[in-house]
Amino acid sequence: MTSYFGLDNETLTAKVNIESPDLFEAKVGAAQLLAKQVCKRTCQDITSGCVVRTKEINGVSELDAFRNGSNHPFEIFTINQERSWTTLNISRCLFEELLCRCNVFPDFWKCVFTFGRKSRENEFQFPGFRARRAKLTGLTKVDSGDKYINEAAYVLRRVELKNRALGNGESPWAIRQTGVYSGMVTSASPDDGFKSKLSRFTFILLAPSSNISRHLDICLETSSPSESFIPAWNLKLLLVGDSFRNWLDYMAYLEDQLTEQSNDVVLATVGSKKENLAPLEDFNINFEDRQNLKIIEDAIVDLQVVVSTMLKTVKGLYKHCEKSSEELIVTHEEREKLGLIFEEFKHFVSDAEMYLERAAALKDKAASTARLLSDLLSYEEAVALKDLTKETQLLSQESQLESKSMHQLTERSTKDAAAVKILTIIMLIYLPFTLVANFFSTQFVATNDDGHMKLAENVWLLAAIAIPFTIFTLMLWAGWVHFTKIAPPPQNNRPTTLPAILRCRQSSWKFIVTSTKKRLPSPPKAASSGSFTTINYWKKKSLQHDLEKGCLPYEDENGSSLQSSPQFTMREAVTWPSTATTIQPSHN
Repeated sequence: MTSYFGLDNETLTAKVNIESPDLFEAKVGAAQLLAKQVCKRTCQDITSGCVVRTKEINGVSELDAFRNGSNHPFEIFTINQERSWTTLNISRCLFEELLCRCNVFPDFWKCVFTFGRKSRENEFQFPGFRARRAKLTGLTKVDSGDKYINEAAYVLRRVELKNRALGNGESPWAIRQTGVYSGMVTSASPDDGFKSKLSRFTFILLAPSSNISRHLDICLETSSPSESFIPAWNLKLLLVGDSFRNWLDYMAYLEDQLTEQSNDVVLATVGSKKENLAPLEDFNINFEDRQNLKIIEDAIVDLQVVVSTMLKTVKGLYKHCEKSSEELIVTHEEREKLGLIFEEFKHFVSDAEMYLERAAALKDKAASTARLLSDLLSYEEAVALKDLTKETQLLSQESQLESKSMHQLTERSTKDAAAVKILTIIMLIYLPFTLVANFFSTQFVATNDDGHMKLAENVWLLAAIAIPFTIFTLMLWAGWVHFTKIAPPPQNNRPTTLPAILRCRQSSWKFIVTSTKKRLPSPPKAASSGSFTTINYWKKKSLQHDLEKGCLPYEDENGSSLQSSPQFTMREAVTWPSTATTIQPSHN
């Protein structure tokens, strides 16, 4: 690292070491430095303009030869950049030697750090205008006077159209920057009333635009040879004018994009004005549109930051030029031209203030569009909630109707079960008479002529056939019951309602053929006051009975799920209380 940093710049030196790999890289076949000197023409006509001498520099020796080979007071060093977000086309060694030989103050590095490789632009990284006036030491005295250097470093932002194919939704504009350093070395002597004479004016331009490259030679060649510092002021004016060139077009583009987004929101119509919370019609805002609106908002915020920095830079540059000119010995003609230059600076300050006001207006418009979009999205959510409430009400009504139907089915099943029981009892009453009638109607019993009944000799066949067949039937039933297992339903599909329990139990062979009956206790007197209360009582008792037998889980009065016993077999007696089928609605 070159020693001109001094002993108090260790932090800056460390940062330069870190950032250098992404800042500097000399390109093969390209000049690292493009140096220009403004010379007087070799003719008697002083109004014939100046000559611009250009030289490509790729080493320190060439740089020394260029600066020491002549006494031309005006020199410009240009460092190009192949494209945005890439390194500067110069090696670190040559760049540091350039800064050392031109006595550049360390604040210029803040401008340099805004260049180089990067993945995105950070507008808060760009510095403002920096200026300094210092006395040069260790230099040759001129007319027993001292030499001073007036330095300024700043970054000028400009917006340009991209010269490449654009992707889907990509902005055609790109914000780029030019780093500028200007150093004016003057000498003051008591003979001139301590007024300064210009000794050397040095410019270092980082990544100037193509427009500057085209007009730079024209600007310098048209300068008068008798003018000592006017070309430098004209160059500053040219740089500022180039940075202000396309900002109005860029803001008009942002306003068009914002208007296109806001129209989709503003022009959305409500379906029925008479209906409260009617749905929106022609409202096609999607997530991609919201992303585009966010991109526009971010671009407007960046615009405010850029324009605000530009305004401060132009004001600082105007004051710096005005103060520097007061210290120089100028002619009447030069003072008139300086007045015109300062007027142009005032116009640029006014333009920057106008840009800042318009950027604030764009930000307010973007914020109002975002608020309206949020309100409409909230309105859509309210409409959706209203529709969901209606659907919930319809489902509730359907659930009530289904509950009534289930209640009617339960009552009908109870009546059918009571009817079946009555028929069974009637059949049991007539069964003995049927057996006697069938026995006496067979050939085993005969009547004599005198009217006496007589048993046949082979009546024993009835017992010999009926008794073994009966025993075989009982054994078949017992084997069927013994070897048949009923798996309980899955935990999440077990029935919890009375009709489902009835269907589950009626599908079981055990329920049909069981002979062991376990009666439930009679309902308390308090439960016999109404049919619905009685049914609920027996429903609870039935569910408790099934839980004890391991058929299914049920919920208690508090809604807590009671787990049933593990897997069961037919060896366990699973019965349905016969008294449950005799439920009758009570009559008050």
